[in-house]
Amino acid sequence: AWSPDGSRLAFLRGRPDGRMAVVVKPLAGGQEQILGDVASAAGTLATIDWSPDDRYLVASDHASPGQPLRIVRFWLRDGRR
Repeated sequence: AWSPDGSRLAFLRGRPDGRMAVVVKPLAGGQEQILGDVASAAGTLATIDWSPDDRYLVASDHASPGQPLRIVRFWLRDGRR
């Protein structure tokens, strides 16, 4: 997902434990920022998107089997979930 100003890209990267890291990468170069992780439910894909004001990312997350999907927010400033 492109940031609203087009300067960064947010994406999900698979991890060996089956969860996905929430990653932000500046397009002009520099270090990527890993904000946390999420999981998808069986048969679904996790999704991610930016807030219009460029302050946080939202992602779908599956907390545990048998539970519904939820939306979590990751603040870009400090990675707080």
